[in-house]
Amino acid sequence: MKEAHRPATATQVREILGPADEDLILRVLETEASAPEVVEALNWINADDQLGQALQRQPSGRVAKLCEILTADQEDEPEA
Repeated sequence: MKEAHRPATATQVREILGPADEDLILRVLETEASAPEVVEALNWINADDQLGQALQRQPSGRVAKLCEILTADQEDEPEA
């Protein structure tokens, strides 16, 4: 039997993302993504370009939305 979808909690999102501002945490929570979906989005973002080719697919659904949110946040960060 398939387990019911459970949106990640703010605590889980912080544990997965590490230091992040509250606005980013709230945007992630608004997607109602599960903790595994947040992890998957980070994997897509941090993977080299070969991942999509090897899997012959791109992220979709909540994972795709998370990728957009997380990469937009990275683009907004000032370079050190």
